[in-house]
Amino acid sequence: DLTAPSAQVSIVTVRSANEATLGDQYFILVAAVDSLSGIASSTVNSTGETMSELAAVPAIIREMHGLNKIGTTTTTQVAIASVQSGTPIGVNSIGVTVRDKAGNSTTVTGTLDVVSKRSNRNYFLFPGFNLMGLALIPDDVSMDNLMDQDISDLVSDGFKSYLATTTVTLGDVVESTFAFNRQGNFLVHTPGAAADTLENMDPFQGMNVNVKTTVGTGTSTTDVFKKVAVSGFTAKQAVPIRVNISGVFVSTEPGVLPPDLEMRVGYNLIAPHILDESAFERVFRGALEPVTQAISALSFERRVDATSDSDSITAQIFEGFVTKSVGDQIRPEMSY
Repeated sequence: DLTAPSAQVSIVTVRSANEATLGDQYFILVAAVDSLSGIASSTVNSTGETMSELAAVPAIIREMHGLNKIGTTTTTQVAIASVQSGTPIGVNSIGVTVRDKAGNSTTVTGTLDVVSKRSNRNYFLFPGFNLMGLALIPDDVSMDNLMDQDISDLVSDGFKSYLATTTVTLGDVVESTFAFNRQGNFLVHTPGAAADTLENMDPFQGMNVNVKTTVGTGTSTTDVFKKVAVSGFTAKQAVPIRVNISGVFVSTEPGVLPPDLEMRVGYNLIAPHILDESAFERVFRGALEPVTQAISALSFERRVDATSDSDSITAQIFEGFVTKSVGDQIRPEMSY
């Protein structure tokens, strides 16, 4: 075997679609083939990290982020990285060296678009209720239009069979979305022909998105979500459904303020208008001085995190109520 392997590289970003900012996590995917001696390894050039075999990546991470394919070609190796300080703004090349078992090698590159400010954000919905924070000014505020988002590749095959279609939209899995206005009234949006009071998304708007778990009745029920085995759990776990919303994020430039929000006495369901995790006292500074009015912020947080060490990629699942107060960090994608 005197021929170098053939390969291609793709980059999958996590917090935003097709772009990343400082500190953002991203996946490096390689699809490599060597018909004579086989692939020995793939190495990320910038770090020297040996990439993990696709089969060693937890199924929930593969399905959640769409890591199984590069186009129509099956992925062979995966690595996790994050945008480091000093990375230039613009399109960056990510080089990978692929070696076969005969010692031949080839270097292939993918591209990562690093931006100074996000233009969109990914949200990951779980079965049941999701406290989702609208941490941006949406380009398209219509709830109906949001419900038209195509999620066909993110739901179970059984659910598609149940619907007798290959095209599934967000409105097919969302039962209802609730918000809470300053007058103390719940606003609701229900996909389909309904008299909705929640027609448009607004900056700072916290939303409770109720997502179907199963469809059907009695003993004949079908899972809406894909289900996969996860280490440490007896039952199979639902793969979160990714939703993307584009819009304008708060500027970090001096003198540029985010949209106003007026909180009411008592219950508020809000989303912090921030780019990244920020201190409680910064988010609620207007309700802390001169008289402390904001005491704490409560949310129900659900997430699946991908972590990497020198040997493997692992999945960490967290689900539970969290209470934030002075000294704690508020997450931009959550409602409180």
